[in-house]
Amino acid sequence: MLNNLFFDWYSASVDASPDYIVGMLKTVYKTSTLEPARPQNGFTHGDRLVSPSGDTLITLWYGGAQQGTRTLVFASGVHADKFAHSIRDLFPDHELVRADPAIDYDEEGAYLSLARHGLRSSRAVSVGNRFIGEAGTEFSPHTARGRSLYFGSRSSVSMIRVYEKGKKDDKTRPNWVRAEFEFKPKNIEARLYYAKASISEIVSATRLGRAFFETLGVAVSLPSVPPGTVRVETDHERAMRALRAQYHNTIHKELALNGGDLHQLAIKLLSKPA
Repeated sequence: MLNNLFFDWYSASVDASPDYIVGMLKTVYKTSTLEPARPQNGFTHGDRLVSPSGDTLITLWYGGAQQGTRTLVFASGVHADKFAHSIRDLFPDHELVRADPAIDYDEEGAYLSLARHGLRSSRAVSVGNRFIGEAGTEFSPHTARGRSLYFGSRSSVSMIRVYEKGKKDDKTRPNWVRAEFEFKPKNIEARLYYAKASISEIVSATRLGRAFFETLGVAVSLPSVPPGTVRVETDHERAMRALRAQYHNTIHKELALNGGDLHQLAIKLLSKPA
């Protein structure tokens, strides 16, 4: 069963320049080309490695006052598993930002079987669940449209989703179902540890993961390093983050007008308006 697990998403924070990272990645993705990409989440620049057929293989975000020298590099879907193994080989000291180990089934009744198993697992560890689909179809044997069932919260360290992937992506495979474990370690120690951990250690990192995957035949174990807990922002921190996002360019322009003098910039920012 372990051999059936694969990465459906992998994102890494690497302390290296994007040019150096791209150069290293192109030793693996030899036929790829570099194109600009739109950055998000406070990053100011973005690039992507593109296949000859036009598929986005890997995305890089970098730059910004809060990012320092680190570059966020990630891949999703069919490109994630190769990327995960490549970035682990090329940059073994990266920090794991997010990993989604997944497993696929393609047989009659797979969705209901996994959904019921997920409900039992989530109740065993006191985790909530959320259904997305047509009302009244939660336990129907057949539906025309795809269904999804989420266990846990996206703001938590881990969450599991079970969904009818075939009805979404390949109508010729109506019984194709995927179970994904979304994992986001929340401190530096955990990010460094799980960047080197095996895929079975990752799904074993939380009580929810162990409860769900052990019954599926995955060899689970107690984690050597706790994955961390989510730190909730204070109102002041949220306000400061919004201020930086909205006025980042204005503040930097004012700093330049003051010759890069942070003291003068602080005086101007803190003085009362006329």
